[in-house]
Amino acid sequence: MEWEYLSDEELEQLVKDVEAEPLHPAPEYLKNMILDKTEAYDKSGHKMSTGMQLFVYSVKIMAAAAAAVIVILTVPVMDKAQSLDYLEQSAQTELERMRNRAADREQAQIQDRTETMNRVNMRRTMEEELEALTRQGFGKSFFAAGWWNDPGEEAVQKIK
Repeated sequence: MEWEYLSDEELEQLVKDVEAEPLHPAPEYLKNMILDKTEAYDKSGHKMSTGMQLFVYSVKIMAAAAAAVIVILTVPVMDKAQSLDYLEQSAQTELERMRNRAADREQAQIQDRTETMNRVNMRRTMEEELEALTRQGFGKSFFAAGWWNDPGEEAVQKIK
């Protein structure tokens, strides 16, 4: 049976009929066309028994359930392993940073102590030199020039 399309006038008449009578009967050729297609499908060998259809459906459902269980069990484990690796790396980075800061702080303290000791030593040296010069200058000025000369000024002049 060959299918023929409706012309424009026939299509307009069909629309008017459907609008006028809501329950429009199906075309007469539709029943024969459906029966022909089902007979062709049955002859092609695609028909399975009901038990076989149930078995195939059950296998599909079991495969989908197994895949879902595998995904549910493996995804959190992978996320957890990745997060543990990240935590370990960040902990190691933080530990290294803290060690570097401690080493820098220790180096700064050593440098501060060294500078302080250098200043103390320099001050002691200057005080000792000033005292030595004062003794020398005081003795010379007292005996040579008299007691009225200030030996401290001469010592300061020599140091400068």
